[in-house]
Formats: sequence, structure tokens, C-alpha cells
Amino acid sequence: MTWARHYHVGPTDVRGRSEAGSAEKLARFILEDVPESKKMLYLTGDKNRDTMPKILNQRGVGLEELCHIHAY
Repeated sequence: MTWARHYHVGPTDVRGRSEAGSAEKLARFILEDVPESKKMLYLTGDKNRDTMPKILNQRGVGLEELCHIHAY
């Protein structure tokens, strides 16, 4: 079994606790933490902005987006 890295914005970050806090900061942390271009699963909500996908895509990190939170 292999374990994947987990990242998210907020005070209970699995990785990047002090480095993250916004989508831009988290994207920059991921770029430093992932040495080569990878494809990542991006779990998101329906109210998100495109900040993180833009930054990561510009640097060659592909995202498979899955919207799993829908605000009503």
C-alpha cells in the first residue's frame, strides 16, 4: 500500500501547516514539496476560485478536479 500526500488550507493542515493559509500559499508550498510534475486529485467545492489550479497548471502540475462539496 502506498500513501498519498494530503494538503489543504486551514489550521489543521496535514502538510504545510505554517506555510499555508491561502490557496496561493498552499500552491507554492506544493510546488516546493513535489519535485517533479505530477497529476494530483484536487478535491474542491462549488464556490472555489481558480487560484490554485492556475498556479499549479502554469508549473506543469496537472489537476484532476472533483467537486465534492456543494453549498446550497
